[in-house]
Amino acid sequence: MTFDSRVRGLCALAVLCTAVSMVPTADAWLAPIVTKGNKLFDSKTGVEFRMKGMAYYPRPNDGRMATVGNYDWAADKHEDVWQPHLEVLKDLGVNTIRLYPIDPGTSHDKFMCVKNCSVLDYLPPKCYPEDLFTRAQMVYNAFAMYDNTLGFSLGNENNLQTENGADGTATAPCVKAFLRDTRSYAASCSGSVRQVPIGLDIADIPTPWALVSTKAA
Repeated sequence: MTFDSRVRGLCALAVLCTAVSMVPTADAWLAPIVTKGNKLFDSKTGVEFRMKGMAYYPRPNDGRMATVGNYDWAADKHEDVWQPHLEVLKDLGVNTIRLYPIDPGTSHDKFMCVKNCSVLDYLPPKCYPEDLFTRAQMVYNAFAMYDNTLGFSLGNENNLQTENGADGTATAPCVKAFLRDTRSYAASCSGSVRQVPIGLDIADIPTPWALVSTKAA
């Protein structure tokens, strides 16, 4: 199955989504969050971890960067942007944030190791371009090294891609293959890099017909 440039763009966006979480602590290094069944737990205390978070992409409302997408705001060079935001989120009780575009070739040490607010749980035939899989490997290697990376998302609201088939059914086989291959790559790195969960994000939004049916009732 092959996909046009638009679908490839959507697939490319998927690998840019990284879930991280943050909790106030006196210790700069926190125990990684692990999965058991369909739940998350603190690997040290065994206490269940429940996410309370938001998507984070601080694009300005005006100016040169107002219309720029797929930009890495979490890089160290933007500390003046994200540092005050993380302080506010911590005060609000947020313990998880979701990052969108990230550049694996740029340092994120400052963002992932924020003092007193640790960003924790911060293919034949191939249907996707080889450079996308290479990017997936780079992103995984760059962020799996942090104990506070919670997980990676390889699909962003694929069920809303109705122009490519109802409920994203046209792209689903490709996304599934991409997920399988990336998980296989992660497993091959188990001897040198911590295993971090890899999954998909599905939009929990009623279909237009469901909305019509609800209103009609």
